[in-house]
Amino acid sequence: MASQHTRPGVRKSRSTLKAGLRISTPVKDWESEVLDISLSGMRVERPVGFDLGVGQRVEAELRPERSTPAVLRARVVRVGDGDVALRFDVVSPPLEAELRELIGRFGRLRDDFD
Repeated sequence: MASQHTRPGVRKSRSTLKAGLRISTPVKDWESEVLDISLSGMRVERPVGFDLGVGQRVEAELRPERSTPAVLRARVVRVGDGDVALRFDVVSPPLEAELRELIGRFGRLRDDFD
């Protein structure tokens, strides 16, 4: 299952993913780009006017070119000057398969951490 590590404390592989993104709350939306993604979360460019804090829930709509959007529920886990990190809520097996397929088709593995 994607939410469990085989070894505690070991981070899952990150991938780049060429996809647009809409981050939404019930009262506001932001447009952004994905910087990197894994099955547990993603790091995105910080949108202009992004004013949410750590712990706030969002809906993240991934929009790869020429593909059906994938909608994930997530929590803000870090807000930096130029980026925002989101951790996905529980990902169902069908959604995990869809996310794996999107990463496989539009992404590339990025295990080297900056």
